[in-house]
Amino acid sequence: MPPLNYIAKSDIGMRPRQEDCFCVCKACGVLMAVVCDGLGGHSGGGVASDTVCQMAQKFFLNEPPAEKNAEGFFKNLIKKTNAALVEIGRRTLTSPMTTVAICLFFEKNAYFTHLGDSRLYIFEGDKMVFHTKDHTALQEKLDSLGVKSSRHSNVLTKCLGGHVGRSIEVSSAEIGENTLFVLCSDGFWDNLKTSEIARLRDFSLADKIFASALQNGGAACDNATFVAVKRA
Repeated sequence: MPPLNYIAKSDIGMRPRQEDCFCVCKACGVLMAVVCDGLGGHSGGGVASDTVCQMAQKFFLNEPPAEKNAEGFFKNLIKKTNAALVEIGRRTLTSPMTTVAICLFFEKNAYFTHLGDSRLYIFEGDKMVFHTKDHTALQEKLDSLGVKSSRHSNVLTKCLGGHVGRSIEVSSAEIGENTLFVLCSDGFWDNLKTSEIARLRDFSLADKIFASALQNGGAACDNATFVAVKRA
């Protein structure tokens, strides 16, 4: 199978602090991508996102997971990073919290999980075939009414350092020849149409697409981050 390529970008936008963080690393033929968005309404958002990325990278590089252990890797990582953020908050009298979207890419399949409103999109050609469902109060209300919506709501019901829920949802997808995976914070996806995100298939357009997200965000543009992964 052709190897995987990736491209990533992050910008502070018009905010006073950068509270997004991402990491991409590879070991033993496995690629891991992580995007975090620290909660700006809570003290320590930047610390939270940085801590999760650092711990994820350390966990991954110390013992790259086998495909059969992907779910266990995610559950252990979520448990340990959440505990670490709670402890940081206790010691510093702050509330470090962050969203997270994380994906493990093996030879043929990708496994992923998320908390909050950082998303993973999957495209086949120009068509979006999946994106993660936000853990927000608005989304849960719409789900209860049977209404579909992809619009932004910043009232989170799950995040690291806060409420992670009783169980971690882990999903998988096949990595096809034309499959594009995009992990991103809400400062990116909320300022672009899905069709614009799909254009990241052409990595040469990444600068232009990212600039559009920042421009569309206007004077209140949030931190914006994405990692796009596809076969070479």
